[in-house]
Amino acid sequence: MKGGRFWRIVSAGVMVMLAGAELILINTILVLGNAVYYATSFERFVEGCMYYVAGAVALAVGWDLLESACREVR
Repeated sequence: MKGGRFWRIVSAGVMVMLAGAELILINTILVLGNAVYYATSFERFVEGCMYYVAGAVALAVGWDLLESACREVR
């Protein structure tokens, strides 16, 4: 495998993981700031949880990209 491809996969993985972490961080700030808003309705609670799930999925996809890049090097 060429070195350029490895670094493209690694940078994509890192960017996806950073996006996932940003989703989780921003949602935590929003939920803590508007706790009454999210606690008054089940639909709002689910809305708040969706961003955590999206962030967790982005972290998992980024981790998988990093693992696949490392696997190809070996």
